[in-house]
Amino acid sequence: MADQNFEDSHEENVDVLTIDAKALQALLSAGEITSLSLVRQYVAQIKKHDERLHAMIRITPNDLLEEAAKSLDEERAAGKTRGPLHGIPIIIKVCWSVRVCLDLAMLIYYLG
Repeated sequence: MADQNFEDSHEENVDVLTIDAKALQALLSAGEITSLSLVRQYVAQIKKHDERLHAMIRITPNDLLEEAAKSLDEERAAGKTRGPLHGIPIIIKVCWSVRVCLDLAMLIYYLG
């Protein structure tokens, strides 16, 4: 476990509405931002817009999100990354229409 205090580090805010995973990974790898900061920025955007959009069915409680983010930051600080999305928050969209889900599954199969 790393001794670095990720909550107190000076980090840049990113435009979480437009930045892509490759750019996020570059910032994470360079130590310019942490997963904890990203989680907080994404949750802030969700809170800002979801009352109007009603796009989120459920959000994991903040304490669990932040605990997971801190753990991923500690792994990165120790030189361990699990893959190209290590430490990048994601949202899973549930597919309610069976037809749409099947079409998406077939597209993924053919592209995969």
